Amino acid sequence: MRSFIRGDELTEFNNDFYFERDFVSAYTSFLTSSPTNCNIQALTNVNVVYITSEQYHALVSHDNEWLKLGKYIAETFFIRKCKRETSFLKNTAAKRLENVLQLYPGIEQRVSQYHIASYLGVKPESLSRIKLLTCINK
Repeated sequence: MRSFIRGDELTEFNNDFYFERDFVSAYTSFLTSSPTNCNIQALTNVNVVYITSEQYHALVSHDNEWLKLGKYIAETFFIRKCKRETSFLKNTAAKRLENVLQLYPGIEQRVSQYHIASYLGVKPESLSRIKLLTCINK
């Protein structure tokens, strides 16, 4: 799955990918109970188990283990967002690609180059050039 934000009618900005057994959420919307500009799309057939905010709060009121799970999910989302933001501020596109390949092993076989390029903040042609230069420099 991928999460993305629409720019204009032709532009989308991927901001995360999710694979088997990942928690997926438009988390700000979940927390604020307000609409989001974040979209989530399945890139393959998936089975989704979902819970509403109301259901989550009802579970928490009966068992604090659900609160621990919510804390784990929140911390995971926060850490992923911080790492990505820092990567954009400090790293070259080539280094961001290296990080993505480490973070999501096998992503190139499962997600289109167009989506990976968008996630990295580069055009698809630039991603091809970065990959070529990386191979040459090894």
